[in-house]
Amino acid sequence: MDGFSRCSSQDPEFEVIDFPPRPNTDIAPITGQGPCTSRRKFKPLSKRDFDKLFDEDGRINDEHLFRKLVFEGGIDPSIRNDAWKFLFGFYPFNSTFREREVLLIDYHSRYHALKSRWKEELSKDTDTATLTRATYLSKENEPKEVLTFDLTSELQMQKVAADIQAKVYAGRQSVDTQRLKKAIRIIDKDVPRTDRQLPFFGGEDNPNLYRLRDILITYSAFHFDVGYAQGMNDVVGRFMVVLQSHFVVDLTG
Repeated sequence: MDGFSRCSSQDPEFEVIDFPPRPNTDIAPITGQGPCTSRRKFKPLSKRDFDKLFDEDGRINDEHLFRKLVFEGGIDPSIRNDAWKFLFGFYPFNSTFREREVLLIDYHSRYHALKSRWKEELSKDTDTATLTRATYLSKENEPKEVLTFDLTSELQMQKVAADIQAKVYAGRQSVDTQRLKKAIRIIDKDVPRTDRQLPFFGGEDNPNLYRLRDILITYSAFHFDVGYAQGMNDVVGRFMVVLQSHFVVDLTG
């Protein structure tokens, strides 16, 4: 070992590259002279300032201001979960509190309908039936997904309608099981190596690995033009850690 790399604890065939520490060098501060000037340091967007961006109905009317504040100072970790949902298009900026509740229900219903669709197609063939569940995860630990907020009677009716619409939508989508089979074999190599040093993905038989696998396969199954490429697990994993959610990817596109 040369100090620059170490064997991965998850798979001896791969190496995790560590960069050496930067040398302690004295660099003269920028004084504002010449073409390069010092940049003012801004504070991260706080919950207090984030809440001020919403009107009484829950809309963010000044999207430019929101993006400017994030660009200049970043986001306080306490609100990163909520802020990212706007930054990455999970919620429209002009959506109300009520509209976001309905949208979350629609996302939940469509995602699970699409997930059930590819599992159903794979189950029809004995050659692919075993791919519906990873061999490194036990069926007993398969997570049971529920919405993270209580539904009023009105929203419960909305959920029933959304489930029906999502099932019809998913039933109209084609699934190329042979292409999906190839993608799953790559996914099953990547998922067990995803950020295992983090508590969110650490430990044996972690349900979040099950969730990550389902997200990656569902996306690959219904986005043939993109499919799956190695490293996508790290991107989706980061969203899962921040959002603490299993349907962080918008699968409607």
